[in-house]
Amino acid sequence: MRLSQRMIYLPLFCWAPQGFAMEPVTEIDLYADVDVIQTGTRLQQPLMQVPASVTVIDREMIAASGATQIPQLLRLVPGFLSYSVSGSQLGVSSRALSPDFPGHLEVSVDGRSVYQPALSTVIWTSLGIAIDDIDHIEVIRGSNTAAYGSNAFLGAINIVTVDSLSAPQLSLRTLHGSIDTKEYSGRYTGTLENFSYSVSFLSQRNSGFDAFSEPETGPWPTHTRKDDLNNQQFRLQGLYTPTLNDELDVTLGFGRDRIKLPENDVRGYHNRQFDNHYQHVRWTHQLDNGDVQLSFYHNYLHIEDDTVLGLLSELASDLTGMNIPPAAIPIAFPGQVDEVLLGDIRDGVSQRYHLELQRTFDINQQLRTVWGGAYRVDRLSSQFLLGHDDTIDEEQYQLFGNLEWHFAPAWRANFGLMVERNAIVGSFASPRAALNYQLSPNHMLRTSITAGKRTPSLLSVYQNTVITFADGTPIDQIIGNTGSADEESLNMLEVGYLGQFLQGDLTLDFKLFKEQLRDARYDAEEAVADIDGERRVWRNGLDWNNKGAELQVRYQPDERWLMSWQYAYIDIDGELPDDTSPESIGTHIPKHNTSLLLAYRPLPAWQISGVAYHTSEMEWTGGDDVDEITRLDLRIARDLQVADWKGKIEFIAHNVTDDYLDYDEENIFEPRFFIRLKLAMN
Repeated sequence: MRLSQRMIYLPLFCWAPQGFAMEPVTEIDLYADVDVIQTGTRLQQPLMQVPASVTVIDREMIAASGATQIPQLLRLVPGFLSYSVSGSQLGVSSRALSPDFPGHLEVSVDGRSVYQPALSTVIWTSLGIAIDDIDHIEVIRGSNTAAYGSNAFLGAINIVTVDSLSAPQLSLRTLHGSIDTKEYSGRYTGTLENFSYSVSFLSQRNSGFDAFSEPETGPWPTHTRKDDLNNQQFRLQGLYTPTLNDELDVTLGFGRDRIKLPENDVRGYHNRQFDNHYQHVRWTHQLDNGDVQLSFYHNYLHIEDDTVLGLLSELASDLTGMNIPPAAIPIAFPGQVDEVLLGDIRDGVSQRYHLELQRTFDINQQLRTVWGGAYRVDRLSSQFLLGHDDTIDEEQYQLFGNLEWHFAPAWRANFGLMVERNAIVGSFASPRAALNYQLSPNHMLRTSITAGKRTPSLLSVYQNTVITFADGTPIDQIIGNTGSADEESLNMLEVGYLGQFLQGDLTLDFKLFKEQLRDARYDAEEAVADIDGERRVWRNGLDWNNKGAELQVRYQPDERWLMSWQYAYIDIDGELPDDTSPESIGTHIPKHNTSLLLAYRPLPAWQISGVAYHTSEMEWTGGDDVDEITRLDLRIARDLQVADWKGKIEFIAHNVTDDYLDYDEENIFEPRFFIRLKLAMN
């Protein structure tokens, strides 16, 4: 699908005289107007036929946003939250609790899931791609378990990268600015007969949030708090077309992500390092009535952490509020002496192997179907996280299918089903039924019902984190498990409208939804016999109901103007189970969340753009209470032409309004300023 679309645009890759009517064909011209997506049902469908609510962040929106990190782009999706757990750790969530390691979203790069079993989340800095490597992002705003399984419980994100046929032969980019930001990235593409390839690299550094002083609690130790990021990634992508009907797509990547986290250490920070590599191979064979696709990918992540907790006597003094001398340790723990304790991950390894076969089939003019199956192995080993040195494997089997039935000129139905099986919860099914009614060629109504299921993550089932003496004697239980787990469930009803006005210049997408989430996994407090008398334990039992509305409006009357407005309202009804004082979770998700992007070209080579964001007050799960946030980002860009090089220089300002707290009261987001330079040669 992506290959054929790009070939249509290749003849446009030329230059014309200056002027609005005859201006140079730019990268934005090549990558705008993504009208066909595949993430909704696995079938290629125009947006008017997709049975789900979809946001497409195209190349033009990406450029105009002034985003410097990929998660920032998700703020252009109604109902999605993008936040900084620290300066080096990012999070994205949708209509769910927002902890430091958020889950419940399927995130893929070119169809390869980047979910990491070791931390039950996505490590955004280890994706292996830069913002300028992205062609577009397809986002399903709601459960998509019927198409992609458990991880798509509350949504699915597929990041589609630029292919080597449409990319410039050589491109170089650099970004410099606030918080000591230094970013370098580049890509080289080439073609050898029927083989095209690209080699890319990314190097990122920044110093994170500034330390500060808190008058109520005394001076903050400005010399200790650190949350730096130092990231290097490399990627090789190749496309081999031995015949007109066959494509072999291969992607290989590796990288190292070194970060500092500002917590749980006597130094005020601790170091964490991710070493990752991945391999993705996909063969597609075109048939007269569809295609067959066989794909395999492997993700590998090695984690090292050097958290130093300090002397046991000092920790015990802090916990009890009393002065515990070192001599008291042998009394409380016979045979032990006071020693420095470590709370670190050493040689933690997370892996995923995924093999999948998929067949699309056009039965006739009214019926199309896609079906297939997959075999997956998630593998985890970590002495600190699991409490032992053994490797844990989880095998999962998937069978999936979707039937599109165009049973009348204006009516189209979709029926999807994902059946999964693993040793944790056994077999479970996630069905979806949807109906689209075409009021006219430019106006569509849709309704869908989904009953999604999610298997608990490998870590939440087996985690048993304990602080011990050097000889293994336990001191403090941090987080454990109950030894059992059940699947989470979600029932969703959504009604939506998609319309185009003014000859397609104005697009309006509106939906109403209602969700019931049952038996979700959460970590509850439990009394145990250890040094502080408590631990956290993973269990099922968290229930809540969502109802709300989402709206997105895009207006682009000509090549000079672009406007995109996103808004979400959500009402939450539910409580965190607690034996003593249940806590409402209604404050953990903002009721109102909106963003407005405006871009204007006063001259062919200049663009001025800005994005305003507003989020109502909320309490971050794992973070702090924050007031409502209003943020404004601005950008000025100038196209360049130097000999055979085309380029762009951008001046970017993030948060030109007041400072705000991002997730944590120690994360003060101040105004930031950047300059970005891009050069490309064909």
